[in-house]
Amino acid sequence: EVGGIRLRGDTAKPVHLNPIALQPADQSITGVVEDANEQRVAGALVKIYGLRLTDRVSRQPHGKALTDAQGRFRIAGLCKEPLRIQVEPPTAPKQLGETWAHGGSKNVRVVLGQKLIFSKSLIGKSLPGFEDIEIDFNPLQAKGSRILLCFFDLNQRPSRRFIALLAKQAETLKKKNITIVAVQAFKVDENKLDEWMKKNNIFFPIGIVRGDEAKIRLAWGVRSLPWLVLTDSEHIVQAEGFNLKELVDKSE
Repeated sequence: EVGGIRLRGDTAKPVHLNPIALQPADQSITGVVEDANEQRVAGALVKIYGLRLTDRVSRQPHGKALTDAQGRFRIAGLCKEPLRIQVEPPTAPKQLGETWAHGGSKNVRVVLGQKLIFSKSLIGKSLPGFEDIEIDFNPLQAKGSRILLCFFDLNQRPSRRFIALLAKQAETLKKKNITIVAVQAFKVDENKLDEWMKKNNIFFPIGIVRGDEAKIRLAWGVRSLPWLVLTDSEHIVQAEGFNLKELVDKSE
């Protein structure tokens, strides 16, 4: 066996193999590690692995790095293939954080205690249906308008803060012909959610997932929380996974 290829018969004779195309490992990935309170985590161990897909395993060199004092990390020498990111905190309790990305991704956010499964990008595709989401909203209500959708978790401080900040931009986005919709990504007490919305003056529709939570997040391409999706006026996804600072440019 040579290089993982099993040879049979007379190995003294020349062996001719089909050309093997290797992807250049010329990509890097950058990101930050945070805890559940949105605090950056210094000294966390970040590991990179190939990602098991439905039909194959993505080929990625293994890599690792420690986050700096601001919780940032960078790992180079990667391919453009999908990859799995696993983070170990520097101290106990050992709450692992896990997500996925591609070689070349920037500003990847990994949250300790949060594990997100592989999901395909929605960019260039129509929004999935809202059948498994209980919400007082129909995309036909936003005909001719862009839709900004935010998946969040009321039980996470970063998500609550994100939605509250988004609410402050609601009027500005409305003038840009953008309709805001949010979805609580995990089952939650409806009364608790309603009270929180009233307290924070949130008037755009917020729905709650009602089916298989993991399956719904997978269908919508959610890789972290909070998670933004922006469509064009035909409701074709144009951007996903960006932050509020980037929203300013993407909403123009």
